[in-house]
Amino acid sequence: MESLSNGEQPEPAAPCNRAEDARRGKLGAPLWKLCEFRDHVSAEARSGFEAALEAAGLLDAWVTPVGELIDVTTHDVFFRHTDGASDAGLNRVLRVGIDPADARASAITPQLVQHILGCIGSVEKEGQTWATAEGRWQHGLLSGAWAKPDAEYVGHAARENARRRRIIALESTLAKIDENIAQIRREQDAITARMSKLQAERDGAPKVEPLQRTIHALEAAKTSGDAARGRLEEVDRTLGKARESEQTARETRDRDATDLGLAKWKEPARVHDLEGLLADVRENPGALFPDWPLHDSVCFHAIIGRCWMSDTRRYYHDVQHSVTDGGTPNQNQFPLYHEEIAPSGSKGARTVRLNPRSQCTRTSWCFLR
Repeated sequence: MESLSNGEQPEPAAPCNRAEDARRGKLGAPLWKLCEFRDHVSAEARSGFEAALEAAGLLDAWVTPVGELIDVTTHDVFFRHTDGASDAGLNRVLRVGIDPADARASAITPQLVQHILGCIGSVEKEGQTWATAEGRWQHGLLSGAWAKPDAEYVGHAARENARRRRIIALESTLAKIDENIAQIRREQDAITARMSKLQAERDGAPKVEPLQRTIHALEAAKTSGDAARGRLEEVDRTLGKARESEQTARETRDRDATDLGLAKWKEPARVHDLEGLLADVRENPGALFPDWPLHDSVCFHAIIGRCWMSDTRRYYHDVQHSVTDGGTPNQNQFPLYHEEIAPSGSKGARTVRLNPRSQCTRTSWCFLR
């Protein structure tokens, strides 16, 4: 950009088969520096001729002064000296245009340039080498075609216009680059702000240890929940069995109540009344039974009477067994009996009189009953 702004004109790109120092310090110039288009040639024709010469390798070929020796090992392309007509070939569209300020180009005579241009045809089939305004060309055994929008190298005006176009293109490119740089900087600032925010969020994030403890607590809670759920299912099964047992008990109760004539007590209301009565009995039996002490004494004597009656029955049985066998009960053996009665009734039968204490017990037992 700086060289173009200082007035340096653009040049064709060097081919890969040219050495970097092949033209350094040598007299002469490339063909595009030694000629320019005639005024009657249109802009389209100029771009076509230049494209054809550039594609054929003739536009940038080096022209040396007459009599200069060329090293055959030099990596470059040179024009050989020829005697083409000065009014034929490309001389009809080009004329000699050597810059007198260029010392190396000034070493080339105008006649040499005309001879070279006269050997290159300006229409098809004009000799073995030709180039047309449409961009087609032939050079010995080679032929082809190319096109470009504008002429850039042939003629000082073309080179100057190309320089200006190149400056404008570079300025536009630089403006886009500056815009891209500004956009990248804005994105960089946004990324920096985002990184700062992320760093702050990271610094404020919970530590790993509490999070791990929380995870372990959640896992333990899940395990406890599963265990509790299992116990709940077990309780549900037990409750189901209890309900079945209750239903069976209710059915048995109803059946037994019907059999005992207590069907009316199986109603929930009556059962509730009965439960209330039992509760009153447990809490305040004296109020319900004023004679509770007497009842308690009677129960005590009843228990004693039951015991004496049990002994009496057992002793009576033993005595009967002894008498039936033909023996006589002994008072020492059977203290409940104290005298023997003369036989009466059937033969061999005996009657035994009970001890008075035993008679009292029997009388008390009959009373209690």
